[in-house]
Amino acid sequence: MTEQTRVLRDALDSLREPLFIVEDNKGCVFANSALFQFLGIKRPEDSVLDLSEFWPGVTVGSFRGEEIASEFKLKSGDAFAVKLSIQTIHEHTWIVRVLAGVSRSDALHNFHAHRLETLGMLAGGVAHDFNNVLAGILGHITYLKMILPARGTHTESLSAIEDGAKKASTLTQQILSFSKLEGGEKVEEVNVCELARGACKLLRGAISPEYSLECNLPQAPVCVLAVEGKLAQVIVNLVINARDAIGPEGFIRVSVATVDSEKELEAAFGTKELSSKSYARLTVTDNGHGMDEAVLEKIFEPYFSTKKDKGTGLGLAVVREIVQLFGGAILVESKVNVGTTISVYLPIVSAAAQQPRLSKGAPSKPELPRGSERILVIDDEYPVRNVLCVSLEHLGYEVDVAESGKEAIEKYQASQRYDLVLLDMIMPQLSGDQVFVELKKFDPTVRVLVISGFSSETAVRSILNSGGRGFIQKPFTIEELSKNVRSCLA
Repeated sequence: MTEQTRVLRDALDSLREPLFIVEDNKGCVFANSALFQFLGIKRPEDSVLDLSEFWPGVTVGSFRGEEIASEFKLKSGDAFAVKLSIQTIHEHTWIVRVLAGVSRSDALHNFHAHRLETLGMLAGGVAHDFNNVLAGILGHITYLKMILPARGTHTESLSAIEDGAKKASTLTQQILSFSKLEGGEKVEEVNVCELARGACKLLRGAISPEYSLECNLPQAPVCVLAVEGKLAQVIVNLVINARDAIGPEGFIRVSVATVDSEKELEAAFGTKELSSKSYARLTVTDNGHGMDEAVLEKIFEPYFSTKKDKGTGLGLAVVREIVQLFGGAILVESKVNVGTTISVYLPIVSAAAQQPRLSKGAPSKPELPRGSERILVIDDEYPVRNVLCVSLEHLGYEVDVAESGKEAIEKYQASQRYDLVLLDMIMPQLSGDQVFVELKKFDPTVRVLVISGFSSETAVRSILNSGGRGFIQKPFTIEELSKNVRSCLA
């Protein structure tokens, strides 16, 4: 084996996606570690498997570059339905990738999720960096609005820039929300209306202008217990499926309502005992080509797809798995050439959660809380450091800045103490939680206000549980900054 071949084999073996290489006259000539792990077979030293050992009845000569649904079998007798991608390396050699698999006894194994997780991390990283830029823009705008005259030719432009920055901030928060793909995320109270509203805004770019995407969502919250990112995945799947089913002048309607009708809930859940008297109903309706009875019977089967080579057939299987995980059910109604309505039912948290929130009036240029204490600002991004420094000095504080965790620790350990530390979470070399630990060692009474673009970070909660005084979400206005600083110093 040449060094080049060895490097290539090692690279393939390191991949998390199960794959193997097949030659027409030799069968399986290579299989990576992920395949052995997936099949539950002890790996032989030569990494070679007999195809008949796990893929009986396959005809190697019939391979073409395509995606197919098939079945793997183990010595134990267990069977895996699998989605495979077969790509031709040259005339008599193919590489076979296992895109996903589901056994009779196990949940869905979706290896596309690894790629989605990577994309989610990239999206989250981009959104975080963009949040830092927005923090600088929004901070300077709110500062200018405080020091400039309340009326004049500049006010319209400042308001327009501020409004644009706030809208961009909302978009980055939605991207951060949709990038949370970890299976171990915390189940929490989720407002379905707010989530659907944000999803529709993000999905408008994926819907052709010739189609109509309508949202009928009540202003009052309709709350369920779920993982926000997974529930968002349900909405995205249903809307994208509807998009692929409609034609010219097609429409998609997304609606949320509260349901307590026994008849309707029985149609969705059957004889299953209900966990709540009231349910949130998320409905996605389209006027597309619809489905006949034969198709309706198969829509939740893994790898069944009506999109031919454009779909994996995993969308609705994943949707049902997520909905059932949170104690819900799905009801599908469809007629050929009329359209489809898919309704997701999830138990409502409590009746109290449905009460409309009191609207807060918009105060006109309020008097901001001020002070004269010494504050240390720690952030590796200059735009954020700069706007924090300018804003805090305007409010009367004495401000010092550090662009790294190491510099901050050195400054704090100097002779003079700081009354408050504004601490960014994501920094190179020393992260925010590491800096917090070091500061606590030197001064157990240190007051810390955490600033971050990730409101649900485990590290943020850890700091707050260990004595952190507060948290402020990037980007923020000078009003929010002033109130949070005074709250921490009080």
